[in-house]
Amino acid sequence: VHGDTSFESASDRSNVLHLSAGRPMESLAPDDEAPLAQARALIWAMVPVPQLLGRLQLDVLSGVDAQRWLLDNALLCPSRERFPGSPLYDSLLCKRLLGEIEARRGECDERLLALYAEASAAAASAAPMFWRLYQAYGDASVGAAVDPIAIRVLRNYDEVGLATWPAGFSLADTLLDNAAAYLSGRHVVELGAGVGFTGIALLKARADFAHLSLSDSVPSVVENMRVNLAANGFGDESTRISTAVFNWNDSDAAAEALLAGPH
Repeated sequence: VHGDTSFESASDRSNVLHLSAGRPMESLAPDDEAPLAQARALIWAMVPVPQLLGRLQLDVLSGVDAQRWLLDNALLCPSRERFPGSPLYDSLLCKRLLGEIEARRGECDERLLALYAEASAAAASAAPMFWRLYQAYGDASVGAAVDPIAIRVLRNYDEVGLATWPAGFSLADTLLDNAAAYLSGRHVVELGAGVGFTGIALLKARADFAHLSLSDSVPSVVENMRVNLAANGFGDESTRISTAVFNWNDSDAAAEALLAGPH
């Protein structure tokens, strides 16, 4: 697992959930909206820049209207202002986008240039943690309101519990696709919940479970998990949600902590 330098890597460890477009622009053709919605989801999840560009329709992005859409709905939108991403990622992305626009002799939105300058200046002194955004489960129609899952991660991935992992996305998919069998009326316990992505996805989707216990063995990871829960509107632990430090080496204490919630 790489740190921030993985933004230049071709390996993709970020799955993307359901997509939806934000505020459309009248000057954009309807066929352009879906690629832009996909671009936003990939940018929010911080898919490595080379792979991101390989997936995008760069001819669409070379137009000023498309650039404005991405700036207004992805890079400079209220969600990103509330949950800042990595300046290094933004710098790399803007640099590559500007190069692609120049190669196609396209016109550039001045805010893209300003964002590149600002992100490049901030990259050297960036905070050790930043936010990834994932489109929440729900209405995936073009023009749907966007309520992303916000996840705070550690910049250099020194602690595995402070990173997002493909297994978390797959687990959320599996549980929600089989909710009646795995969740309905049950007390659900997640071991090694890390950043809490899977549990937050279940909560956002209003999954029908009796109680959800999210646990990890590292206290600092559980603390960050609680930050992520609060950021997504689940800060006050209720009768349906609880968090706990699961000490792998003390099974009795772990069981007591995990089973403390209602059944």
